[in-house]
Amino acid sequence: SDARLDRKAVTIHGIGEQRASRGDPLEDVIARLVEALAGRVLVAHAAGIEQTALADAVRAVFGAKLPIRTICTLRLEQHIHPRLTDSEAYRLGPARARYGLPEYAAHDALTDAIAAAELLQAQLTRLPAGITLGALEAI
Repeated sequence: SDARLDRKAVTIHGIGEQRASRGDPLEDVIARLVEALAGRVLVAHAAGIEQTALADAVRAVFGAKLPIRTICTLRLEQHIHPRLTDSEAYRLGPARARYGLPEYAAHDALTDAIAAAELLQAQLTRLPAGITLGALEAI
C-alpha cells in the first residue's frame, strides 16, 4: 500500500503496517459498512471522530456524502453530568464506571462499540422516558 499509517493511530489501536496489509481493500470495507449502516443509528463515544472518518472514507471511495444518524454517548454524558470539572471524567471508562459498568480495554473497535452501546443503555435510564431519537441526536 502507498498509504502510510499514522504513528499515533498505530500506537493507540495496535494496527501496524503488517496487520493493515492483511486487511481488505478500503473500497470493500466501506461498501459493507455503508450497507450495514443503512437504516441504522451509529452509537459511539465522541461520535464526531467516527463521523468524520466515515465521511472522509465514503467521499474518497464513492465521491458522495454519507447521511448518517448518530448518538454520541460523550455528549449525552456531558448533558447528564454537566458539572464535572475534570475533562478526563467524561472519557468512556470513567463514564461507564459512574453507572457500575465493567472496565474494558480501550481502543479496540468491537470492544469500544459494545462499551458505548452499554453506556447508552445506562444513560437512557437517566433521561426522560420516551425521549425520541431526534432529541438524543440533538444533545
